Amino acid sequence: MVEKFEEDKIALVANVVSPHLPPDLNATWVPPTGSFYKMNVDGAVFSSQKEASVWVIIRDDKGLVVAAPSKKILGPSGALEVEAKAFEASIQLAKDVGIHELVLEGDSIIVCRALNSISPSPTSVAPIIYGIRATSHDFAL
Repeated sequence: MVEKFEEDKIALVANVVSPHLPPDLNATWVPPTGSFYKMNVDGAVFSSQKEASVWVIIRDDKGLVVAAPSKKILGPSGALEVEAKAFEASIQLAKDVGIHELVLEGDSIIVCRALNSISPSPTSVAPIIYGIRATSHDFAL
């Protein structure tokens, strides 16, 4: 599912793989078109260590990796918060490296729908969602 996020320079993709679908119907990675970059994001919670991590991988239209940073998040966080923070980290990284045309891809349909104002932001991630949306205005549109 591809949904528009903000103006025409940022697209947001929810790449949800379902265990109930045959493998050939599950989403696969597709390169971005033109001068866009694709940023895939993900997060994981490690409850026993009371930590979480987020990952971002940036690829160009040929599928070549441009950057692939990760970041540790300390403190208790739920899966939804960590997914939202992964999207937040990707927007910040795009600003830091000067990427203005991008496609964000992650596996949290809740975060994607909140970012696109399709569904209300869950209370636990509302400040993160609002911050991402405010930061997106900094891109050259």
